[in-house]
Amino acid sequence: MSRHLENLSISTRLYDHLQTSGDATARNIQARSKELNSSTYPLFFHVGPDRTQATLTACGGTAVPLEEAELIICTGLFNDEKDQLADYENLLLEAAKHEQLMICANPDRVVKRGDKTIICAGSLALRYEELGGKVSYIGKPYPDVFHQVINRFPTIPNSRTVMIGDSLHTDIEGAKI
Repeated sequence: MSRHLENLSISTRLYDHLQTSGDATARNIQARSKELNSSTYPLFFHVGPDRTQATLTACGGTAVPLEEAELIICTGLFNDEKDQLADYENLLLEAAKHEQLMICANPDRVVKRGDKTIICAGSLALRYEELGGKVSYIGKPYPDVFHQVINRFPTIPNSRTVMIGDSLHTDIEGAKI
């Protein structure tokens, strides 16, 4: 993410810490492993584009077919330029049948990319819940992602923190904590 910000001419000198949903997802999965007293990370099925591989690497674990997975890590659609939510119906039904927990690594439901509306991981997770699946949302607007940053810098008052975002639903609503 810091490389992306640098490409937008935002220097690393302008911030002390950067928190992404991917970072929070990795911490969440690592904490789950510790809670289970497991020295290994889970077997997971990934739903999302190849460009999110860095998040999966940070999470640890092993990618496996859906029927072998202990959980699902959802970072978005496989091809967010072409795929539609209906393309995932059978996959979500199968996962719900196996009662697999879905970790939604980015609760955004849609984003605008130019004049296109792109479906995001949050839409898949919401549909999975509607089908009876259990979802753990990691990222904005859920408070844990904000608390992770605030707790990392306990001497800095909340009034001195800044949340930069582009979505009223996830970014701005979540930053109200």
